[in-house]
Amino acid sequence: MARVRRLLDHSLFIFDWDGTLSSMRRIMKLNEGAKRALRMWDKEERLKSIERDGRALGRKITIEETKNSTMVALFDFLLNFSRPKLHKDTIALLDFLRRRGKVVVLFSNGRGGRIMKELERTGIRDRFDMVVSAKDIGAEKPSPVGIRSIMERVGAGRRDTVYIGDTIDDILASDLAGISSCAVACGLDSGHTLRSGEPDYLFSSIGAMFRSLKSGKA
Repeated sequence: MARVRRLLDHSLFIFDWDGTLSSMRRIMKLNEGAKRALRMWDKEERLKSIERDGRALGRKITIEETKNSTMVALFDFLLNFSRPKLHKDTIALLDFLRRRGKVVVLFSNGRGGRIMKELERTGIRDRFDMVVSAKDIGAEKPSPVGIRSIMERVGAGRRDTVYIGDTIDDILASDLAGISSCAVACGLDSGHTLRSGEPDYLFSSIGAMFRSLKSGKA
């Protein structure tokens, strides 16, 4: 997919929540053990496997959704006992985009009820034009169903849309939806892992993304 000239050229910015905008430091300590228990640690190989075998793409995506559904249930349970905290410059970034007339949407694998509570607690619910839970619509990432549904509701094209996330599955969901992918290495997957997924844009943090956009470099 051809990359647009600048990240700010997009009109629809769709953000992941857990790990991307909301810090999950306590949960991240449990992340590696949980992934090992669920045999989910080799994300790079999963991505390559899906890309290699186009004929079995639908089945492979279903398998990934099932694995992610289990992980989401675990995270939702654990996060009920953790007070949400935003990454630095999250509010500044969202306000920056909205002042420039961008449509800002939240799309997470987490359950809608939990996500809405955390948005209220962090005081940023009104910064989003729409909040969508992949879990609630029954199509967890890397399925592109949720992203495509958001694009249809907003009336945005593929070149207009970018998805910002912190995992390989976020990059894969973007690729399958035919849109630009933007990865931030401040969440569950490392910069090295994210780079292997070849996102269109890669930043070390939400703050780095904000500074790059503000300076006109992205």
